[in-house]
Amino acid sequence: MNPWKVLPLDSRAKESLDYRGNKYSVFIQKAEQDKKKREKEIRDTLQSISDMLGVIESGFTGKIVN
Repeated sequence: MNPWKVLPLDSRAKESLDYRGNKYSVFIQKAEQDKKKREKEIRDTLQSISDMLGVIESGFTGKIVN
């Protein structure tokens, strides 16, 4: 298991996936299924965040001076 890709297995995470068990392998499987099911929604959300950041960051062109 890659320690950089560990998902938290807390009550809110389990509730969001409608999972009541404590097996991490089952939790990960459910998380992957949910991710595939919501792929378009996730992509659209990330794109809108990217668009908003582009507007915010466009005002910071050039070198930042103290």
